Amino acid sequence: MDFKIGDDIEEKTSKKKSMSNGLKITIVIIVSLIAGVSVFLISNYFFGEKTEKPITSEAVSLTDSNVQEAYSYITYGPLGMRYKKFVEEPSVTSSNFTDTEKFMYALSASTKEDFIATGNKNEQGLNIYSLSNDKLKSYMSKFFKDDITYSLDKPIELTLDYQIDNNNTVTLTYDETSDSYLAVFATNKEKTTPLIAPYISALAKATRKSDGSLQLQERVVYTDLVKNSEDNYTLNIYKDFSKSSLLETLPNMTNATLSNTQINITNYYDRASIITYELKKDSSGNYYFVSSTISS
Repeated sequence: MDFKIGDDIEEKTSKKKSMSNGLKITIVIIVSLIAGVSVFLISNYFFGEKTEKPITSEAVSLTDSNVQEAYSYITYGPLGMRYKKFVEEPSVTSSNFTDTEKFMYALSASTKEDFIATGNKNEQGLNIYSLSNDKLKSYMSKFFKDDITYSLDKPIELTLDYQIDNNNTVTLTYDETSDSYLAVFATNKEKTTPLIAPYISALAKATRKSDGSLQLQERVVYTDLVKNSEDNYTLNIYKDFSKSSLLETLPNMTNATLSNTQINITNYYDRASIITYELKKDSSGNYYFVSSTISS
């Protein structure tokens, strides 16, 4: 057999080229796979369907400070008499409030120090005070969301829980020049206590959700006092505000028995209506009103 050096060198060179080409192909395949997987993962991250975490909830003590503060706003009413909004309307959102109601709930957090004397008097000789619009906005956002809207075009008359110049009824008129409300305290409204409260209620449950919201549940029954004669009444207890579902009738009540009668919600707890309040937390950690719903 003939042995040729040239043939051997040529064979080795051919094998090296073949191995080099195979390695290149392998690298290209690996790089392509890595690029493809990367593109898939990135695309799925930005454009793929997101799996939302389920909202969880936990019971909160009824004595929790946030719960108590939120409930005090909800059950507020001038001169200690609860306002009718949430107990009479089946469903409420912020869009259902009149301007006067917005001001009433907002200024439930105000103090007499918020009203600054201007040194001026109106035509009747009453002192004119100033309430800054910024201060009002801060109170509005405390009860409602920051983007709550209200009219600046018409005067607002309210009864507050404190007096200025021996009066507690104030008329607020917006002044564009100073971006404030000019306030005049003209009359004083006395607190009146009915023989029996029109609503009997109690906070029943508080739940904090993982999305930061707070849910309160309140039990409520409604009363209707019928006067039969000078000192004789019939007291009806109803499940609903429309008074279509009677729970109990207490006949032959007198002024004396009414003043000594304590209608306790626990007596009707399982049969009472339920008002569910939804509140959300803002960036400052305050809970603002979102909605309320009455269910039987």
